This record gives sequence, C-alpha cells and structure tokens, in this order.
Amino acid sequence: MASRLLFPLRKLWDLVKYATSRLGIPSTARPSERFAATFESKYGTEHPEFIQCGFNEALTRAKQQLRLLFVFIQSDLHPDAGRIAAQLCTPEVIALAREQFVCWGADIRSADGYAAATQLQAAAFPLLAVLADMADGPRVVAMRCGTDAVADVGSRLRDTAASAGAALSSLRAHRESIERDRQLRAEQDAAVAESLRLYRERERALVEERRRVEEEQQRLLE
Repeated sequence: MASRLLFPLRKLWDLVKYATSRLGIPSTARPSERFAATFESKYGTEHPEFIQCGFNEALTRAKQQLRLLFVFIQSDLHPDAGRIAAQLCTPEVIALAREQFVCWGADIRSADGYAAATQLQAAAFPLLAVLADMADGPRVVAMRCGTDAVADVGSRLRDTAASAGAALSSLRAHRESIERDRQLRAEQDAAVAESLRLYRERERALVEERRRVEEEQQRLLE
C-alpha cells in the first residue's frame, strides 16, 4: 500500500532529476541551485540574485541584513508563468531587488518550494511575497498568488519597499544605536582595564623596589 502511495512521488522526482541532468545540473545540487539554474536556462542570466539556501535560512539572512525578503515560488503549470518571470528580469526589478531585498526562489514541485508555500499559506501559484523581520518577528507585508501575481510586479515591489522599508529603516537605526552604545561601553571597559593594568604594574614595581632596598640595607648591616 505504502509503495503505491509513494510511486507518484518517485516518478515526479525521476522527472525532476532527468530535467536537471539535461541542463547539466548535478543530482547532488540543492533545490535552490536547481531552481536558479533552471530559471536561467529559460529566462537568461539577467535576473534578481536568488540566494542559494533554504527558506528559513533566507529569512535569517534577511533579518541579519535588515532587508526585506522577496519570495518567488514558480509554477510552470500556470499559463502566465513566463510573463511573471519576464517581469522579474526587467532592469527596474533587478535594480530594486539588489538595493532593497534578499531574494529567494523555488519551484513549487520541490520540497523547499512546497514547504515555504505551506508556511506562507499560499492559495495559488506562482507566488510573489515580501516578508519583513520586525521587532515582533517575521511578517508577510505583501503577497500575490496565481493570476493576481501577474499584474505590474515592478510597481508593486517598489510600493512595498517604500512602505515596509520605512519600518525597517527605523529598526535599522535602532540597531545601529544599540551597536554604537555597545562599542562605547566596550571602549570604556577597555580603557578601565588598561588603567587597572598600569596601576598594578606600578604597584608591583614599587613592591620590587622596596624589597630591593630592604635587601641592600640588610647586606650593609651584616
């Protein structure tokens, strides 16, 4: 029974391996690497830079960099899949992605893509989403699914970057203020530690000198 249930998944995986092998992609490549290579084979090398990692790691990197996370989950079954991808490859979107976003992409047929879509509670595909890591954790600030994802990708990304970017700028300023305070405290602690070290050296030198004088006086008395 279990083998019959797993058979369609095995066939799908065999098809994915066959397709990627035709593109020269190693079978050991990560899903994100296979997605990027497949995307480039179809739409060219001019596109947003999709980072090579899993979805949760992409969230972590965006958080560390205090940038928005742009998520693209592709579905070749959608009739407008090529149209959406073409919009991602425009100079406007590429420049905006480079300046404002960490970009992550996946195919919905991959384990990474399916897991991310489930986590985002996507209703249809392709999926375009923007996430921001605010003070209370990651938050979806924009999401478009299926046919709704097709219209005017560039202007929607620009508007989202403007609205959510303001909150991130405030968070970035707060983090920078905390970092400056931390550095100031570290410098003050280092200065105190250096003063204490010099004081102890002087005290040690005085003790040594006092001992030397006492020993010299003792020799003279003998």
